[in-house]
Amino acid sequence: MTKVAVIALLAAVNAVADVTPNAPRLELTRGSAELQGGVYTFQLIHVRTDKEGTVRASFLLTKNDLDHGVLSTEQGLKVGESLGVTSRLSPNDLRRFSDKLRTLLADENPPAFDPQTKIVLMRQYPDWPIRRCHLEEFPGGNVCMGFSEWRSKVPVYEVILEEKSGRRIMLRAPGPHAKMPPDKHCSVHGGKIPARRATEAEKNIVNAGYYLSEADEYWKSRNPKVRKLAQEAYRRLLKEYPTEPVVVRNLERVKARAEAEIED
Repeated sequence: MTKVAVIALLAAVNAVADVTPNAPRLELTRGSAELQGGVYTFQLIHVRTDKEGTVRASFLLTKNDLDHGVLSTEQGLKVGESLGVTSRLSPNDLRRFSDKLRTLLADENPPAFDPQTKIVLMRQYPDWPIRRCHLEEFPGGNVCMGFSEWRSKVPVYEVILEEKSGRRIMLRAPGPHAKMPPDKHCSVHGGKIPARRATEAEKNIVNAGYYLSEADEYWKSRNPKVRKLAQEAYRRLLKEYPTEPVVVRNLERVKARAEAEIED
């Protein structure tokens, strides 16, 4: 990451409140859930609008049947419709199932293939929030300086299911063939990367290093306006971080540039 990119990231981190977000986050894996204690598995494939303007969810429903092994089928349903097979099907309706499942369902005593679950809501989002914690390595492990958030231009599908018991399940999945960067947030903010919250002293160490990098980067410019921004950063270091090691080590240079005359 370039110094300029690092400075931009720091600005973004500082712009976001250091609190644990409550909004649910998208996992990279496609949405799936167990129904009826694991007897059935529902996997969301995508959500699309058909030619008639009806929004339908396409999914794979699988059952671990004690007598017949793994039974599965793909279905496309709209809001209000139920998963699986809820009644005796006609030969025409049976055509959409796999050969194995079609044969079993056509039997006089067909196996149950009804998770007693229906779709109660579907949504499509044009993009999705992605988070990234800014982590620094200190003795004892990572410390989190905060997180930045942006919206990834990837469509996301959301489906809410309701079991007969009243239990509701929410599933989300990215669009077909879509690649999305995963959330990279730490344990401080509800993520999986181990980290602890930075102390004020640690924040000062890191911030001083960033501001010095910013000042040095801007000072390279021949544009007087940019060099004045660098000078403001050098003066800020002297005012707010005079005792930080990175400032002490570069004190002579920081002072000289903070006091230099810049011609317009």
